[in-house]
Amino acid sequence: GDEHGEVSVSFGSGNSRRGSGQLSREEKAKRQKIAAWGLGIIGGFVPFLALVGVLTFLVLYATTNVPSPDEIKQNQVATILDDQGHVISRIVPPAGNRTDVKFEDIPEPVRQAVIAAEDRDFASNSGFSISGLTRAVWGQLTGNSVAGGGSTITQQYVKNAIVGDQHSYIRKFKELAISTKMANEWSKDDILGAYLNTIYYGRGAYGIASAWRAYFNED
Repeated sequence: GDEHGEVSVSFGSGNSRRGSGQLSREEKAKRQKIAAWGLGIIGGFVPFLALVGVLTFLVLYATTNVPSPDEIKQNQVATILDDQGHVISRIVPPAGNRTDVKFEDIPEPVRQAVIAAEDRDFASNSGFSISGLTRAVWGQLTGNSVAGGGSTITQQYVKNAIVGDQHSYIRKFKELAISTKMANEWSKDDILGAYLNTIYYGRGAYGIASAWRAYFNED
């Protein structure tokens, strides 16, 4: 201020000191370059992962053989009879109490109820679910164990009877490849029948026949 108490104000140039909350043009440009570089890396990495996934699926699809329905055998309860046909004993395998039943002997309402609960597009899908696969991959990437797989009936059967439930990308892609091939080579009745005779229903019952006995004490 001068002797009259007036305050003189000088306006600084663009090179003057800025507030702590402001960035210079150079700093803004630098940060924008870093952000663009990061987006470029991500933008290139995602298509690369997609390409690897497609190639993995194609290789597994081409090299994996799907057995016929009669070739996949699961452990079942062994029933020992005497020469009069009376039951002496039943031997339950480590996998639990399971007995195969013919598909035509499974009541139609049971088949439809399972389809409605597990895979409503079962009659028309190609053995796998894109949305389910996406959730499974996302769960693996994020470590989210509750993301789920959203698997189709075909995928669930393949997991239980052929590839196992180990958590890995290769196992999931193998499941996908076999399910796709199975949907092309097996009838829907064969897939659903195999599924109903394999899955776990609780109370130590594997398969629909054992579940019927466990819950209703009927054949």
